[in-house]
Amino acid sequence: MKLRQLRYLVEITKQQSFGRAALQLRVAQPALSYQIRNLEDELGVQLFIRHAGGVVPTDAGKSLYHDAIDILARVEQAKANVLKTQHVVQGHVSVGMIPSACLAFGQEIVDMLAAELPGVTINIAEGFSSHIEEWLVSGEVDLAVFYPSASTSVYEVQPLIEQTLVLAGAFNDDKLPETISDFETLMKFPLVSSTRRNKVRKLLDAAASKHDISLPIAIELDSLPAIKDLVIRGGRYAILEPLAIYREVQSKLIKPCRLVNMGMSRTLYLGWATSGPLDKSTREVARRLERLIPRSCAANPMFTDIGEIDISVATAI
Repeated sequence: MKLRQLRYLVEITKQQSFGRAALQLRVAQPALSYQIRNLEDELGVQLFIRHAGGVVPTDAGKSLYHDAIDILARVEQAKANVLKTQHVVQGHVSVGMIPSACLAFGQEIVDMLAAELPGVTINIAEGFSSHIEEWLVSGEVDLAVFYPSASTSVYEVQPLIEQTLVLAGAFNDDKLPETISDFETLMKFPLVSSTRRNKVRKLLDAAASKHDISLPIAIELDSLPAIKDLVIRGGRYAILEPLAIYREVQSKLIKPCRLVNMGMSRTLYLGWATSGPLDKSTREVARRLERLIPRSCAANPMFTDIGEIDISVATAI
């Protein structure tokens, strides 16, 4: 029994005529009759009764007609399912992400990817940039949202957003202006800071050194939550990257003061290994990270969207 024979039987039953069915199917009537005769021989039953006005199905023909309708519908559905899989991105993608970015965008990224790429399993691995670099090189993560330490041929990066560092104070602090553009003003605020091994601290020290000054750091802590807690309590301030206080600013716990024209900014990058071409699922996740992170920051003056990633880069995404 062939699908073609079932299609012929269905059309003949609908048209109640071999001639009309042949026209509808665009096949020669003798070929149509031949296929039905072969089907009858195979099954050992008569499927149609011929009369002057056309044909009517026998009981066996009626039974096969209903089964044929179901079979042909299932075949079409199977075809549609196969075609659908060609457009569904499937796979597993691991993304290394620094803690501040994870806090700022982690949940939003997970929600967006679940909605737009339901066939892709996402794993977000939180870690410091130095660890993420190692994971990227070793293949433990497919993509990275981080601060790369230096240019390298082992992985490639594209900028996502540039962050102007901010002086963070308690939300209700009336002494904190919207912007500060000189170190003389900045020196009036007692600072809580990370130790000198921290990259943001190194950036601060380098900027201060250019102006031959020493920042008024009263407390050193290598704990971002502890630094933010002291700031929220009031009376102490911290110079931080905007991502570090992204949620606290939204929750009206911390007030940011932009440090403009002071040479203190950091750029967040999207990175991927150059060991080989990325698969489709990784490319699609990269495109969405490139879109989501700048978009989330677009209305915030603490951030600058510095352009779209070139998705066409052959060695990358």
